[in-house]
Amino acid sequence: MKRISKNAFALTSEEAALVQTEQQRKVPVPSEQIRFASTYPIERFTAFLQFPAGYVPQQFNVVAKKSDNSVDPAESALVSRRLIFDRDIGMAMLDVDHYLPSHTYELGWDLPSLNLTVEQSARAARAHSAARELAAQCGNARGHVNGLLGEVRLKCLKELGSGVAGADLALWLFEGDQPRLRCIAGTYAVNSKVWSQTLPWGADFRGMAMRRGRLEYFARSDHRYSRLFHSLDGDKPEAYLLCVPFPLPVNTFFPEGPVEFCRLIACLSSCEADSELYALRDVKNRSKLASLIFFEVEKLIDSLGDSA
Repeated sequence: MKRISKNAFALTSEEAALVQTEQQRKVPVPSEQIRFASTYPIERFTAFLQFPAGYVPQQFNVVAKKSDNSVDPAESALVSRRLIFDRDIGMAMLDVDHYLPSHTYELGWDLPSLNLTVEQSARAARAHSAARELAAQCGNARGHVNGLLGEVRLKCLKELGSGVAGADLALWLFEGDQPRLRCIAGTYAVNSKVWSQTLPWGADFRGMAMRRGRLEYFARSDHRYSRLFHSLDGDKPEAYLLCVPFPLPVNTFFPEGPVEFCRLIACLSSCEADSELYALRDVKNRSKLASLIFFEVEKLIDSLGDSA
């Protein structure tokens, strides 16, 4: 059985604007779809979708498509009767008997709107403006900012009782103008391919942490994430990654609600399996190091504003 869904899944129409292409953004009502298919007959096929509270769509539908991607009206009418959608608990279930591989089932729904308040809209606009300003500041003084991040990295590794080698600290920023997530400053080598890498909204572990707007730690030794690690620079994949989110402008607080407010994260990473970052599996170590990174990076960003 294959489950085919988009990367960086959108939960709201506002978030869809960050994920989707320019052509998709022209659609009056943004929507999402998941497709299920199999290469062999199945006696019974059951799929569940659970939506988080506050992100439950108004309606949910299913269509059956043939191998040429055209809709099969008869099969669609049949499977529609086997679709159960309960908005109160935010769950959809499709239960089909005797599935045949000649069809692909596409579950779809219109994305709900956040209905931002005036205050929330103003905060989002300020975050967007601050992100653009920070990108320009780091671009104009990248060598200086990279040096300051090197000092912060040294403090982090000393906190863990480790040497300087084997770990990098970087700032990753989401700019809504592109819109892409990219590294704007860091301790990577000058010739590292990371500098040219970009990611769509919500993609990769960095996008996941930014989308959640909270501290995240990922280890390749954790079976939940082992297959998701990959290399950003064409060399070894990362083994450990600590993501610390920042509100923009800095010295403000993360508002509750829309995920789009988080546009900046600091990432401490290592490609070495025996790195001291393994110690971050302990939540106390993780919180202590995250607090250090947050304080030092916030001070660094403030200094850029003072020197502008």
